[in-house]
Amino acid sequence: MTVGLKQTLFLALTFLVSSALIIKIIDYADCSCAALDTYLPADFGYAFSALAVMILTFVLGFIFYAFVLMKLLTNKLFKYGYWILLPVFIFIRPLLSVQGKFAYRDIKHSICNKSTGSGLEAKSKSLSLYEYNYLRSRYTLFPNVPKTAKEIDINYYVDDFLGDFSLEISLSCNRNEKFIFNKNWTIDTATKESMLQHVYYHDDRQ
Repeated sequence: MTVGLKQTLFLALTFLVSSALIIKIIDYADCSCAALDTYLPADFGYAFSALAVMILTFVLGFIFYAFVLMKLLTNKLFKYGYWILLPVFIFIRPLLSVQGKFAYRDIKHSICNKSTGSGLEAKSKSLSLYEYNYLRSRYTLFPNVPKTAKEIDINYYVDDFLGDFSLEISLSCNRNEKFIFNKNWTIDTATKESMLQHVYYHDDRQ
């Protein structure tokens, strides 16, 4: 193996290791699960544009190194430094969102622990109002619920191809809650004599 080929392989390995570490950081901050992926629709426009930027940055970075820096950087440390930093520029858009993702990592982890999902269907048991409002803030299909709501259960089915969905929510709230229940809500009459009432929500499109 020639010296030039060996150095090229080491540079490629440096680039791959640096990229893997950055991807690991992004993935750790994201803290997703099958249920969250089902509840929160993917932003394919953002994903496509981010991928396009990554590919373009890699191509330009490679061309810049091959035709300019390879001759200028005689020190091996500078060469390795370039291939270590290049992934930072390639993944700059996901990296910029890492801090914001870390801020919600705990609540996403808590929701995942209470949920199951399969891509088309997701279920959650005993969500708190804070956890439910996190989902609702990111998906307008989820309705507003009473401020005293607790023990929130969700059954959700979606067919992205046909646009069909079914959403069922059950929860408990104070009986004197000042909340306007529309036609999608049903109140369990058996609980009207207690301090708490159980209410159910159903919405679908087929």
